[in-house]
Amino acid sequence: MTPFILVLWGLVGWCGTPPPKPKPSPRDPIAGIVGGVLGGLAVYWALGLGTISSIEFVATAIGAYAGGRVLSDIVGLVMPEKGA
Repeated sequence: MTPFILVLWGLVGWCGTPPPKPKPSPRDPIAGIVGGVLGGLAVYWALGLGTISSIEFVATAIGAYAGGRVLSDIVGLVMPEKGA
């Protein structure tokens, strides 16, 4: 696993962050990035991968997207509304 793959997982997790609504949103894209890296690592370790081919990267990217979405939603529930 290379730092490049960690960056790609972070970008995929950032894509999992829901866009802000018309009112201020408490969701922080940093949570999506961290969740993406954690989700990618979780799938990587769950599958017991050594080196990552393109097909295996797609599987870990799906985990990164899900991890980014879940952590972003959790942070959105815990953090107070901005401007409130």
